[in-house]
Amino acid sequence: TGPAPASGHASASDSTPSTDPSPTGAPPDPPSVEAQAVQELLQEARQRQEQPNGDSGPPISIPLQLPDKDIPTGPQPTAQDYEAVPVGQFGLAMLRGMGWSQGQGIGRTFPRVVTPLEHRPRPRGLGLGAEAA
Repeated sequence: TGPAPASGHASASDSTPSTDPSPTGAPPDPPSVEAQAVQELLQEARQRQEQPNGDSGPPISIPLQLPDKDIPTGPQPTAQDYEAVPVGQFGLAMLRGMGWSQGQGIGRTFPRVVTPLEHRPRPRGLGLGAEAA
């Protein structure tokens, strides 16, 4: 047992700790969508644990591959295909493989074509770490 209060009786504030984070009495912020989803999943898991084992329902299985479905994936690349693309053009070849063509913007919501920034090398001795002459 712990030490008794000096007055011999506990006040209401001693027996129930305050859970209100704001002293102004303003209502707390509503939980985020993620927090609500976590709470709902935990509640559902508790309900499933409380059910007898006979009422758990059929087991849930998620197939990793679709059975008996022949989904066309196109021709598989070969080593010669990779060797035929110059290293400097590899990114462009990847974009073309994903359906992009010259003159289009990149992305579904960004149709504008933007000219890329070009690197301009600085003369030797200019930039970070340069020493005064």
